[in-house]
Amino acid sequence: QSMAHSEVWFDVHPGGATDFLGDITIITKNRSDSMSPQNTRDIKADITAWYTPGVDWGLRIQQFSLSAREDYTTPINVQFAKFLDSGEKDFEIILDTIQLGVAAQIAKEFVIDDHWIPKFAQKLELDGSLSNVHLGRGVNGYFGAAELQKIHSSAYGVIPGVRDLDAVFKLIGGQAVLDLNDNNGAAIHFARVYDEPFDLHSLHGKLNFLVTSGLDVLKINSNLIGAKLDAGNVNAMFSLRTDLPISDGAPDMNILIGGRNIDARFREKYFPKKMSPDLKTWLKRAITEAEVAELGLAFRRGAPRFSPIAGTNQLSFKVNDAAINFHPAWDGARNLTGVSVLDDKYFLAELDGGLLGKIDLVQADIEYDRTQGIGSKIRVEADLSSSISDAMAALSSSPLNESMGSLTSWRFNGIQSSKLFLDIPMNRKIDNRTSANDITYSATIGITDGEIHLPHSHLAVKEIFGNVVFESNRGLFGENVVGRFWGRP
Repeated sequence: QSMAHSEVWFDVHPGGATDFLGDITIITKNRSDSMSPQNTRDIKADITAWYTPGVDWGLRIQQFSLSAREDYTTPINVQFAKFLDSGEKDFEIILDTIQLGVAAQIAKEFVIDDHWIPKFAQKLELDGSLSNVHLGRGVNGYFGAAELQKIHSSAYGVIPGVRDLDAVFKLIGGQAVLDLNDNNGAAIHFARVYDEPFDLHSLHGKLNFLVTSGLDVLKINSNLIGAKLDAGNVNAMFSLRTDLPISDGAPDMNILIGGRNIDARFREKYFPKKMSPDLKTWLKRAITEAEVAELGLAFRRGAPRFSPIAGTNQLSFKVNDAAINFHPAWDGARNLTGVSVLDDKYFLAELDGGLLGKIDLVQADIEYDRTQGIGSKIRVEADLSSSISDAMAALSSSPLNESMGSLTSWRFNGIQSSKLFLDIPMNRKIDNRTSANDITYSATIGITDGEIHLPHSHLAVKEIFGNVVFESNRGLFGENVVGRFWGRP
């Protein structure tokens, strides 16, 4: 049932031009069945209209409001104009301020009730306000502009969610631009990659929207977007391609993020949520400090589905002055420089400098890879260089001490270059009590012109060349070792 009440005054001018002024109230009552409560909706508005023969006609609605039960919308003011010399296609809408929820409600109930757009907007749980809205169609196609304030959108599939976002929307022809210029703080949530949203202190850039001529594909891409986060300043690029109407299927989406001089205290926030729990635990414990000189994040989702290239999250970073404790039973490495790559199942760090105790770390690879059948393990391969005495001191404070026997009390001179290999299982608790003996290790020490002096003696072996090897399964042995004892080979 509907009840309407209105008062309308009109003024006809010479030539047929007419002005209208009045108000209207409509009360609608719907019953779905006799057992359900009534759902009452009121529509109220003050109306001003005009008609100019051969030119245009228009409608200005002020204090327009809807109410359902006790839920009342904020009144809005809107003006609609229709031009008569354009084949009834050109129009213009001007709106001062409207809440996104109200706009979706009006679109759903009065314009496009069964269209996919309001249904998709409902899934996004849009909230916020639009102001200074100007939308229409002219000789060059559609045009429009609006200021978006405190926009909220829930993450949906691979489409990120936003919170408290300010932007300006512009439409020209078949293309639209979202101009991001937010200095008040916002948040963005890549729900497929991270559990929690990222807080943004500022966000600047542009998103470009294009609907193909057949109205069957939506393309979104960005220019270089700048953002300030708690960890530092980053730049990003974004692209998305999806079929229309938008469904629950995964669109093609790519995100690239890069930054410099990132505060490493926030590094754990940027670990992908699908990362192996064992790897995440080890990284949190092992990386005790780092200066992140460069950071890069690559995210992709799209066709062909269920293929290796269908989806990836890759985080890369270049570090300076980092410290890594591979395992509590081994001396930690410090002053490290290098680069690393991290994704759901893979971690690789390539280090090109640092210290392991007092030993110079020339080069090292740290790898965790579940894609090649390695299993849940961390592998470390390092090339080291130092004096022989420093190398022996480092080995004597490690699990290799059990293989060194009385060598720990001998005195050494000379230089060495060595290769260290560690195979650390990740399926057991990493501490000194339970897993020190579970590590597979080997150390090959290449001695150049070395000397070994026996304790409490003048006896010594000099001019030593060759390799001394320590292995977890074979103990201590030599390879092609030569030297001089009492001046003889």
